[in-house]
Amino acid sequence: MSVQFGRTNIDGRPVDPCYLKKVKEMLAPYGPDGEGAYIKDGVGILFRAFHTTRESRSEAQPHITPSGAVLSWDGRLDNRAELIRELKDILTTASTDLSIVAAAHERWGTGCFARLLGDWALSIWNPMDQSLILAKDPHRDAPSLLFAR
Repeated sequence: MSVQFGRTNIDGRPVDPCYLKKVKEMLAPYGPDGEGAYIKDGVGILFRAFHTTRESRSEAQPHITPSGAVLSWDGRLDNRAELIRELKDILTTASTDLSIVAAAHERWGTGCFARLLGDWALSIWNPMDQSLILAKDPHRDAPSLLFAR
């Protein structure tokens, strides 16, 4: 499993870079296949990759969607072909799971989560309305969906 981490300062102050550096070092062993970060306007999102699919090797995270949302994703889609067919105007068979999920969220909003079959967890930060969505497949033990604003 890849690692997703986020920190925010509600008052808009920048996230402490020393704190993020410490967290990044602590998370490194759990995501040995690469790292990414989004740090802007009091929000810091870190991602450490642990590749479990062939397609995941070409993903760069966190991912910025066309609408400006920041998405980090860990998982495997079992219905890739079906989703690609439904979103064929945007996707190709070479699309990564991350790009499929990003396109699905852009098209269907949170309604896309019911369409994602597989083992997954994601976070979506929307800087426009400062909302955060944490979601996961319904087979995990934790709550399925959390909204914060």
